[in-house]
Amino acid sequence: MSSELGITGTQLKTWRLEVETFGSSEAKRRQKADAAERARLRKENKRLAEKMAILD
Repeated sequence: MSSELGITGTQLKTWRLEVETFGSSEAKRRQKADAAERARLRKENKRLAEKMAILD
């Protein structure tokens, strides 16, 4: 397949590994952002529950 594209198999493998590495770091970044958002929402929920308890 790589010869049909005019590139070496090594170059194709290098590109594949770069894509996999980038995908992994992007997934980790997304997981950290999601965890931070969940923590923020839990804190906000707690604050609102306490506020509701005061109003009852």
